[in-house]
Amino acid sequence: MTSDTCKIRNVSRWLALACLVVPMFGSYFFDDMFSSLSQLFHNPELLELGWNSADYGFYAGGYSFLCVWGGLIVCGMLLDKWGVRITGSIFVGLMAAGAGIVTIAITSGMSPKSSLALAYAGCMIFGLGSEIAGVAVTRSIAKWFKGKNMALAMGLQLAIARLGTALAQKPVYQQADAPIESRISDLVGRMTLEERVGQICCPLGWEMYTKTGKNSVTVSEVFKQQMSKAPIGSYWAVLRADPWTQKTLENGLNPELAAKALNALQKY
Repeated sequence: MTSDTCKIRNVSRWLALACLVVPMFGSYFFDDMFSSLSQLFHNPELLELGWNSADYGFYAGGYSFLCVWGGLIVCGMLLDKWGVRITGSIFVGLMAAGAGIVTIAITSGMSPKSSLALAYAGCMIFGLGSEIAGVAVTRSIAKWFKGKNMALAMGLQLAIARLGTALAQKPVYQQADAPIESRISDLVGRMTLEERVGQICCPLGWEMYTKTGKNSVTVSEVFKQQMSKAPIGSYWAVLRADPWTQKTLENGLNPELAAKALNALQKY
């Protein structure tokens, strides 16, 4: 009976951890999601939201406002008084409510000033809820795992929470559902001067591939050497076949190999 009880407790312990990591994953994901969009606020004319970089900075500062002005201390006292279950539930609720307010502010079509004010209020609520929820989660883990893999449990919680950061920071230019203007602005904003200059370079392209078999083709050493020196935006006449290029059906590309060659060049 004692052995069965221990097994049940062990299972319950890890199930509790699985539940505890969910709000922290959500907190990191939502908070860090905006950092991948920060480039866009340099060009507010591309955004329906109408915020500029200063507006974004103001919004982001809302996360810490209540925390700095005594919110964490007061809420910590409430956590001691009411316990993890009640206080943790309240502040996870506040975190969700704050995220909801921010979402409404940026999607409801309000004027820039109105949306910024509402989003700032939501960010303040989210920030306070998130920080206290983090304290409650840590305290819960200490309680559930006292003397039993506590460091491992805390490490797992942090690792899964940080996974939210990793998933949130997918660049805008890689997001297929983002507006094309936003994707272009984000990509160009990340490029170095050398990369931008490379986009207007257009070397001859028929030496950029090498046939490796009857039905296979890959990038050539010439292509690799050029790309190692400077990023090239495009190549001219990659598929051209005539006396000038000295490409024929035998040493050139048929339609199937042409598609493979272009894919290889783009993926390199």
